[in-house]
Amino acid sequence: MADMSARELQVWLRDSFPLENEHCEFKEWRSLKSNISGRKGEDLVSYVSALANMDGGCIVIGVQDKTLRVTGIEDFADYTPENILHRILGKAPGLPSVGLKVEPMHTSDTDATVWVVHVPRHAPRQPVLAHDKPWQRDGDSLTDLREDRHLAILTELIVGEDWSAEVVPGASAADLDPVAILKAREKYAAKHQRERWASEIPAWSLEQFLDKARMSLHGQITRTALLLLGRAQSAAWLSPNPAEITWKVTAGRVGRPVASDKPGRLWGWPTGRLFRRHPHPGGLPQPQAGTGHESGRHDRQGWIRDSRHGVGTAQAFPAVARL
Repeated sequence: MADMSARELQVWLRDSFPLENEHCEFKEWRSLKSNISGRKGEDLVSYVSALANMDGGCIVIGVQDKTLRVTGIEDFADYTPENILHRILGKAPGLPSVGLKVEPMHTSDTDATVWVVHVPRHAPRQPVLAHDKPWQRDGDSLTDLREDRHLAILTELIVGEDWSAEVVPGASAADLDPVAILKAREKYAAKHQRERWASEIPAWSLEQFLDKARMSLHGQITRTALLLLGRAQSAAWLSPNPAEITWKVTAGRVGRPVASDKPGRLWGWPTGRLFRRHPHPGGLPQPQAGTGHESGRHDRQGWIRDSRHGVGTAQAFPAVARL
């Protein structure tokens, strides 16, 4: 437990938590008895849910809102910094235990105690509930988790996971563009022309080719196949993710862009502006794995950049490097 004067603690809190927002909450609760798990949308577990459903944060208990003047907790209702964690975890399904802790602060001159509750971010694809529903901060109060944020949590990419390799139930070869398939076969054959089995490639069935190129799994169409070879109307299979690919080359290698408002095509998919001179000798970018995030963009050596939710990332193109 840290000891400092009330004034020193107030200054420390202002430096550490300058604003009350979706990552930080101040509560002037003198009693914990009915404020840990009490009224929906107003108790501690509701605020834990709201902070966890964004990026986590801190809840400071025992200070005046806005001024952060230390008032202290007077009635702990048998709660301690240790046992309250079990109470919170029991009332907030989905909350990770790692990162959840209570940091007690004590003032030496006024004998006041302040608790700083550290709230971890939600687990991947798992919103945190309180009172049987997920919460979100809205201004100075809480509200039900908005649909867009809820969807973002449920569909977020997990680090190390290959989003593109997942099978799309219901999708079939009929969703693929024949022209794009032909171009992919040509690229694949050209790249592997020195392999001892190169002469067998023309005789492969479509199912064999897609499996060999890692665009299908045991004959089942993956997101990679739809991204690279899909017909325009097949974009619905990738919903709610946008079906778009964004290309990027380093400044020193950029040629004159095609002056057209109409998108180009990469094996059937619109790619926006393509460059007349491309740095990759095979005419295709060299992909690299990316982590992906709700609105992140990743690139390496200026080759490729992703779109939202990881669609169009180099991570979504395991087959490109082989074709």
